[in-house]
Amino acid sequence: MSIEGYLNSKRDTKFSWAENNCLSFVVEYLDLDELPLEWFLGHDNEVQCYRAYKKKLRELRYSDIVDAFDDILQAEVTLWPRDGFIVATPASGLVGKVFGLHYKNRNFFLDMDGLKSLPASPHDLYWSID
Repeated sequence: MSIEGYLNSKRDTKFSWAENNCLSFVVEYLDLDELPLEWFLGHDNEVQCYRAYKKKLRELRYSDIVDAFDDILQAEVTLWPRDGFIVATPASGLVGKVFGLHYKNRNFFLDMDGLKSLPASPHDLYWSID
């Protein structure tokens, strides 16, 4: 599915730790065996999700999800990301980052009201899926 089609399909999808969190939003788009959706779904809250995520990262010998993404995807150091790049931006919370997708000079993330977009920031991290 194209990035535009995927984002349109998620337009009204609200954030939920159990069903639609930021990592599941990205991993569903990527459809990679190395990052199965089961890692990130089915949790009642942030703490449960974080514990499951940390346990899986330890099993696979990654220090955090950024380390896993760096190993599985191509890290891109850029102020001008291309459409379809994965983005991580600093955030409060246990993980310390929010993950989303870049399209048409905007970064798209799930929140409690559905899909939202923010401008790119110099603090963002990007990965390509090529």
